[in-house]
Amino acid sequence: MKKIGIITHYYGSRNIGGLLQSYAMCVALSKLEVKAEQICYRPVLEDPKIRVLAVRLKVEQILHCPPKQLVKKITEKILKIKKETNAKEQRKIDLQWKRFKEFEKIIPHSQDIYTDTTLTKANEIYDAFVCGSDVIWHPGNLMHPAYYLQFADKNKSRISYAASMGRLPETVTEKKEFSNNIRNISYISVRERSTADYLKKTEDIDARVVLDPTLLLDAEEWTTLEKVEVVPKDPYVFCYFLGENEKSRENAVEFCKKRNLQMIYLPYIMGYARKADIALNQYGNGIYNYGPEDVVALIHHAEYVFTDSFHAVVFSTIYNKKFFAFDRDERNSTYSINARINDFLKEYELQDHYVGNGTVPSEEEDNTPELRSAVQEKLEKSRLESYAFLKRTLL
Repeated sequence: MKKIGIITHYYGSRNIGGLLQSYAMCVALSKLEVKAEQICYRPVLEDPKIRVLAVRLKVEQILHCPPKQLVKKITEKILKIKKETNAKEQRKIDLQWKRFKEFEKIIPHSQDIYTDTTLTKANEIYDAFVCGSDVIWHPGNLMHPAYYLQFADKNKSRISYAASMGRLPETVTEKKEFSNNIRNISYISVRERSTADYLKKTEDIDARVVLDPTLLLDAEEWTTLEKVEVVPKDPYVFCYFLGENEKSRENAVEFCKKRNLQMIYLPYIMGYARKADIALNQYGNGIYNYGPEDVVALIHHAEYVFTDSFHAVVFSTIYNKKFFAFDRDERNSTYSINARINDFLKEYELQDHYVGNGTVPSEEEDNTPELRSAVQEKLEKSRLESYAFLKRTLL
C-alpha cells in the first residue's frame, strides 16, 4: 500500500477551515486505498539564506503597498499588539486551543515533527507527496519551499491538490521565487479558477481546478463528525467572521432583530478580542468552548449563516443552508483575500448569496429545492473529476 505524505497548514493550526480540510484530505485519499497522513511540518527560518529571502520579501511588499493601505495595516498590527487579554478571556481562549489540539490528534499524522532542514528525511517514509489544500501558496509563505515540495526526491510523484494563493505575487522577488518553486511540482491542481488563469498566463502551466478537500466528502459523511451538543434548541443565525468588517456584524444584528432570531457567534476566533465584534457581543450568544466539529454542527443546524470565511461558505453549500457571504477586506484591493469566495460562488452559480460590503436584502430570494438540487449535482460531478485527478496522479 502506497504511503502519501501531505504538506499543508496542519501542524499547530488554530484555523478551523485549515484543520477540517486536513481531515478531509486524509479521509478522501483513504478511499483510494492508500495510506495518507499529514506531515507535521513546523515552518521556522533556520537557513540564513532563507532568512535573507524573508527580509527581502517583506521589504519589497512594504515598498509596493499603497501608503493608505500600509498605514492601515500597521495600525491594525499595533492595535493587536497593544490589546491586553485579561485572565478570564485567556482561560476561554485556552479552551479553544485545547479543543483544536484534540481535533488535530484525530487526523492521521507523522510521528516526527519536521522543519525545512530535516524534511528530506521524509523521503525515507513516503512514496509520494501532496501539497495542499489551503492557502499554502500565499506570497508570504515563499520563504518556505516545503509548500512547493522542494524537499521531495525527483523520482517521486509531487502533486499539488487544490492549492490556493490568497493573493497573486506582485513584487519582483515574489514573482521570481514563485516561478522557480512551482516548476518543482509534477502535477498541478488549484482551488480557484483565478489561480489557474494566473498560472496559464504567467507560467504557461495548465493547472486543473479541483474541489477543496472538504467538498470531497458529502453531507452524510460530515454529519458523522458533528458534535451537536453545542447546537441550541431554538432557531438561530450563526455568525462566523474572520475579518474586521464591522458592516457585516451590523447586518447580522439587524437581520436577527427583524426576524426575532437568536444569534450564535464565535468570540476570540483569532485568539484575541476584536473591536469589530462589539455589535455581536451586545446582541449574540458567544460559544467559547468549541472545536472544528462543533462549527460544522452549528452551520448544519442554523437557519441562516453570515460569514466571510471560505470554508463556512463551503459547508453552508454542502448542507444547503441559506447564507450570506461578506467581504473580509477591501474587495478592490490588490491584497484582497475575497477571491476564493467569489470564485466558488461564481463556479456554482451562487452569486445571489454574495453581499460584499453592502446590506443584506430585506426579502432574500428563497433557494428553492430545484436550485439546491442543481448545485449538488454540479458538486457531485466536480467531486468525481477531483477524485479522478487524484487517482491518475497518485496510483
